[in-house]
Amino acid sequence: MEEHKGLDHENVLRLLYVDDTTNKDFTYLVLELCAGTLTDFCGGKYKGPMLPPDELVLYQIANGLNYIHSRDLVHRDVKPDNILISISTPITMKLSDFGFIKKVGSQETFSQSGLKGTLNWMAPEMLEILNSATDETEELPRGTIESDTFSAGCVFFYFVSRGLHPFGSLVLVPSNIVQNNPMQFNSYKQTNGSIPFSNWKQQQIKLQTQHDANIVELNFNGNGTQLAAGCISGDVYVWNYPGCELLFQTKQHLELIKDIEWNPIRHDWLATFTFLVSRVCLYSSSSKSVTKIYNTSIDYMRYINCVKWISENQIALAPAACGGIEIWDVHEMQSNMSAKIVRKYEVNDRISHLHWIENTKYLASCASSIKIWSTDCEEPIYSSNSWQRSGIYYFTWCPNLKPREDIEAERKSPNNFIFAWK
Repeated sequence: MEEHKGLDHENVLRLLYVDDTTNKDFTYLVLELCAGTLTDFCGGKYKGPMLPPDELVLYQIANGLNYIHSRDLVHRDVKPDNILISISTPITMKLSDFGFIKKVGSQETFSQSGLKGTLNWMAPEMLEILNSATDETEELPRGTIESDTFSAGCVFFYFVSRGLHPFGSLVLVPSNIVQNNPMQFNSYKQTNGSIPFSNWKQQQIKLQTQHDANIVELNFNGNGTQLAAGCISGDVYVWNYPGCELLFQTKQHLELIKDIEWNPIRHDWLATFTFLVSRVCLYSSSSKSVTKIYNTSIDYMRYINCVKWISENQIALAPAACGGIEIWDVHEMQSNMSAKIVRKYEVNDRISHLHWIENTKYLASCASSIKIWSTDCEEPIYSSNSWQRSGIYYFTWCPNLKPREDIEAERKSPNNFIFAWK
């Protein structure tokens, strides 16, 4: 318990309070609340928030274990039941149950008075000790932190296979581990992802369109329930998913669709725009209403280059030539969408990218330099010193996956202001 008190890491379950005075026979621990375990998730019993991508889940488990080892400790009971899933966003994996935790020496080894852990997740050297032990008074060999590493590897396989132990059925696992006899599974060619693609079942669904639809843009909404397509003719289609029923089709543009931008909060709202026009079309797929907004700062030769939703009811647009960024309020009343401009930022340059940083509620624009804007200020709160004569062609913002604090604390954190450009 003392060792657990000293642990402070985002991938380790926090011990918040210890009470050993209320009842002399019991010690009460107050622990961080979580949504479930890795066992719950792989067994289909998990009802909490969506997990991060598989590779991030594995990284977080390894990150937490590495932190424990860096504190000269060995866990000794790494298993899916002891990997918890946070209930708060961003969702993180947390190692828990430190009843068997133990200090290790300078050689990363530790003395053993008896084997600790769960048989099906023990390292082979631990199981061999168990099988060979004949005298209870016999001194056991020293253990190493590598036993945790083996257990973590088994947990990794269990997670990516969604519930399979790498050494077969649970009854045979201990003997298979000792004999180095892993289960037989279909080999697969590894790709850029971390999922065994040979286990995927391919299904092709033909979506309803006009016979001459030449689609040039496709985009799912934020929760994956609707798919929008833009065509070279200017037509826009929206289907639901997985039903794949056509929700609506409309033609509001005369030219091919350049981009489709879904609202990240209102999953039934989307925006489209095209080349060489100063118009953005907004749609509600639930009410099938449409409205058009025009960038008031530009004429017909200064077309829109960037569109970005910055909140549930606000969208930012910027021209491809000088003219500034405009923020529009969007509302839907009685199945009709309406929009009005509420703020304008002056930018005497061609904007190539707009990025919204949710943690800080800041908007970043990229032209020949990078500027960061606050929605409650007309001047940029930051302008990069570097200046690119030819403009910034590529820009990416590094996401901050740490638990969010209040907005003022987020705006002071350097972790929210890491970006790269070319």
